Amino acid sequence: MRKRSRRSLTSKNIFITLMILTGTTAIGFLFELMGLEEINVYTLFILGILLTAVVTASRTLSMASSAVGLLIFNFLFASPRYSVEAYNFGYPMDFIILIGVSLLVSSLASNSERMAYRTNILLETDQLFLKATGMEEIVSITAGQLNQLLDRPVVFYAPQGEGLSAPRCFHGAPGGALDEKAAAWTQENRTAAGARTARFAQAEYLYWPVATEESLYGVLGVAAGERPLTEMEGSLVRSLLSECALTLERDFYDQKRREAAAQMRDEKLRADLLRSISHDLRTPLTSISGSAG
Repeated sequence: MRKRSRRSLTSKNIFITLMILTGTTAIGFLFELMGLEEINVYTLFILGILLTAVVTASRTLSMASSAVGLLIFNFLFASPRYSVEAYNFGYPMDFIILIGVSLLVSSLASNSERMAYRTNILLETDQLFLKATGMEEIVSITAGQLNQLLDRPVVFYAPQGEGLSAPRCFHGAPGGALDEKAAAWTQENRTAAGARTARFAQAEYLYWPVATEESLYGVLGVAAGERPLTEMEGSLVRSLLSECALTLERDFYDQKRREAAAQMRDEKLRADLLRSISHDLRTPLTSISGSAG
């Protein structure tokens, strides 16, 4: 599903690029009919190229738009007409500058888009955690959000006695060999271990503790993959796991409060029942005692 959505997004961006180039060319002809100079049409094509870089946030499409846009301008609007030759020797330099600017703009737009996407994921996670109850649901939400952020398989080990339970895999196959020793070391030391770390660097998973200052609620592993996590991605993972641990702690204490409230209700019912029985017995006993006297 994820790969299919990426393909459809690429097709959409290609269509947008073609529409921008077509619209820019049409407006260029309109500028000519209005008697505007060649420099105005040239500026219009620069605007179209930069608009493509911002909207698509794709470096490939930005470069293609720069090349095609300048060729269209050179062929249709620059002298001599209907030829790729031009008397202005600055066009090759303009081409290089435009490609550099479009790459910069597309990179900034792409980073902004990724940041907005990650922010939305974190906000969505907060909303889901507010409604979640029970370890299974909270861990499933965490794994699902991490999979959206990183597009990598996730495993979770719950505490069991003095060790860890069997790993629970999320989102398909494990995506690599699991390292039980690395997970156990992470549980014992409450420190990240596994792939590309100081401990168990050859492991195919990177393991983090899901813990607060007081309690440890499990160990979560993310497949290392071919590309190491960026510093930003690592920070996001730690932030999300911290929220997961706090949610698990909140759920633990909520459960304790519910159990205490249920116990208090049971004690109250027991006391009311004893008072009722005592009252019901006291009335006939008083009558019997009076009759005997």
